[in-house]
Amino acid sequence: MKKVVASATPIASQLIAKDFPALPKTFFCLPAEMVGPELVGCRLVKRQADGRLLWGVIVETEAYSQDEPACHGYRHRSPQNETLFGEPARFYVYAIPSALLLTN
Repeated sequence: MKKVVASATPIASQLIAKDFPALPKTFFCLPAEMVGPELVGCRLVKRQADGRLLWGVIVETEAYSQDEPACHGYRHRSPQNETLFGEPARFYVYAIPSALLLTN
């Protein structure tokens, strides 16, 4: 596992452009160990049904292969982790007890 940590930047009050380039889908076809570090500092953006943008800055990444016990797909495939077995460029979002939302 490779873990990359960057200091969090308080930018929640900054405006985000409505039109900004997305990473190409081919980028996510690379091995997780290459993709993870490149995502630090990127914005993860979701357009809400009402058109507003919900976004945050990626401040840390972890990269696991499916044969590592820390991977949520290690033990078995289930409806909860199905996204991990799909095509690249999809996000698997889960919550942990400290009330954070994490994505793989």
